[in-house]
Amino acid sequence: MIAGGTLAAGELVLIAMHFPWTWQVAIFVMFGFGFYLLHGSIQVHVTDLSQTARGAAAALHSSSFYMGQALGPVLYGYGFAQAGAEASLFVGAAVVMTVGLICSRLLRHPARYHPRPR
Repeated sequence: MIAGGTLAAGELVLIAMHFPWTWQVAIFVMFGFGFYLLHGSIQVHVTDLSQTARGAAAALHSSSFYMGQALGPVLYGYGFAQAGAEASLFVGAAVVMTVGLICSRLLRHPARYHPRPR
């Protein structure tokens, strides 16, 4: 989660630097890879939260994901109009990195003791 959040955040910063489009293609590919690392890790933990509430946890995760897909363009549009593209992308980078760091701390699996069979 830390690697995914950090990679996605770094790529958002690179997007704000207005490289030529040929570089932007690679930057967007790496951004997608970083985001998928973060999202996939969270999704694995969601499905492992509870045996009895797995469906509800997955539904809440999906709902949150799609709510972000719906609100993202609205928030970025407001940010672009008020503060500019660069500032909005820097804020987005800070948010995605923070999500990666917080989730990596909160979604740790406890160490499980598995005795050896004799």
